[in-house]
Amino acid sequence: TLTTHCKHGTPVVSGHDTLTTYTDYVNRYPSTLQTTSYNFTGTKTTTEVCVGVVKASKVFPKNPAQHFADLEMLSDAPELQSVFNTSSGKPKAIECIRVDGASDEGPSHDEVKFWWTYKHYKSQKTMTLISSRSSGSSYLNRVELQNGCLALGHTNLFIPSTLGGSVFNPDTGEVDDNLLRKNMELATSVYIDRVNNSPCGNTVIHLYQGADSSKEQKERECLTVFLKGSKEKQRKLEEKEPHLFDHFKRIWEIKKRHEIPSLPQQYLFGLLCCFEEDCPHPVCQSGKEGILLEWFSGGPKLGYIPLPIPDPECTWGNQSCSKCKGFCTGHYLKPDQTLTSDLPSMSQPPSALLKDFHQSLHGKKPSQSMLEVVAKKCMLPLSEVEIWLDHLNTVCANRKRGAAKAAQTRRLKKQLSTRTSTIINDDVNNKKYYCGICEALYGDDNEDEYWIGCEVCDVWFHGDCVGVTPDNEPEEYYCSKCN
Repeated sequence: TLTTHCKHGTPVVSGHDTLTTYTDYVNRYPSTLQTTSYNFTGTKTTTEVCVGVVKASKVFPKNPAQHFADLEMLSDAPELQSVFNTSSGKPKAIECIRVDGASDEGPSHDEVKFWWTYKHYKSQKTMTLISSRSSGSSYLNRVELQNGCLALGHTNLFIPSTLGGSVFNPDTGEVDDNLLRKNMELATSVYIDRVNNSPCGNTVIHLYQGADSSKEQKERECLTVFLKGSKEKQRKLEEKEPHLFDHFKRIWEIKKRHEIPSLPQQYLFGLLCCFEEDCPHPVCQSGKEGILLEWFSGGPKLGYIPLPIPDPECTWGNQSCSKCKGFCTGHYLKPDQTLTSDLPSMSQPPSALLKDFHQSLHGKKPSQSMLEVVAKKCMLPLSEVEIWLDHLNTVCANRKRGAAKAAQTRRLKKQLSTRTSTIINDDVNNKKYYCGICEALYGDDNEDEYWIGCEVCDVWFHGDCVGVTPDNEPEEYYCSKCN
């Protein structure tokens, strides 16, 4: 017989099917559960709190508006008040949140910035800091440990997607969205019942069902027009939804006033109260009196964020560096040294510097002296710079092949426009394309929708599902798993 796991077939002996933690066998409809993990790190005064929000792909969208609704729900949970409030019951004035770099969470995306600014305003925060973790340090991230503990908690748990009966309409043979939604809600309830309170370190993981974000999703449709629409569309939105448009303008005005401009936008997004009299933020209107504007009593000012500053005493190519056994590529000042340093920080990470350098070459091979110059800027050895450039050359070649393949597919579709099948087949690989988020098939009924593919795993996504449009399409797109 054949058992399926993660969309791959695996031969097994009949009657001894492989146990799997995958929520269901592969179906013609979305039937997966996803848990968004929140880890509230323990401090000297608070214990670690682990939370998971369980959401079915068909029932809950994966976008910043949903995350905002989930966080609002958690903020109101009685058992989590110690996380969001001080011992006196007042909301904490500073929030520091680390997220991954995907389009629904990454701090460089305007929609993500809007929802965090809204929370900054609604929760009356003095400062909000969003940082994107680096993929290389995932093993140091407490959330990864929590995800591992959650995986142990649902090991050997199999939940069929037909708890409430078949999801197919008996008259049409098509998937009934209402029946599917009902079954996925039942599956979510079973999952939470079985996996809730799974151990994680010295605590347990508290599971919640995703919040109802219908209000936020409706606002999101208008927000997209406000942020990315043409002037004509924005004018029509203002006429049709004047109160909502004013709300968007107020939040975006706060974002402009409070955003810390010196931060690398791809990795950090910071909001700090400006305390200007005409600022609509409630903390700014109340004034500075009684507000701690330091990270801690006697510590650095809230505006201080230790960005990497190259150490002038340990530069690239230093032959007498006591810290390095071989070739020295330079070192950075320690965080406490950056407090008193007037030297400029490295505003762009090495990956951005290398990408700019690669684009300036226009396909030409760089000379040895050019490689040394960029290696000094990035504080990397020449061998790593060459590896990076080879990788970027491969990415460009793959994109050109992908564009040519897409053009060929469009030509074939135009030639075969009279066919009735709703599935586009790759004539080379005979492959069906599924969205990696909502698992919908790419077909004739949605051929005008914008899709984008991951450079690493070659999985394709609706642009709406990952928050990417033709206007903000990155040169290289990496999905949340590969980022």
